[in-house]
Amino acid sequence: EIDGVLSKPSVKRQLLPAMLEKAQQIAKKRMATLVATATKEIEKNLSIEIERLKDLATVNDHVRPEEITAMEDQQSTLLQAISGARLRSDAVKLILRKT
Repeated sequence: EIDGVLSKPSVKRQLLPAMLEKAQQIAKKRMATLVATATKEIEKNLSIEIERLKDLATVNDHVRPEEITAMEDQQSTLLQAISGARLRSDAVKLILRKT
């Protein structure tokens, strides 16, 4: 039955493209929220850890500057990676509901 529906020109040229466009709009909004949330979490958690290491380094000479730099580099790399996230449509499932 679904092959019959998909063979209709109005479905191929109008309905499916409109549905895909709407799905992409919804996904873009969700993605923006996910990226913003992830960015805040990365900044919050790693900033706390970086500050902890800096504070610890003032009283403990076993905390090396390289450790702090590595943590700062990790934070920068993660933020750069998350800001480069792109929406990708891997699969679409069309469900035909009988009425």
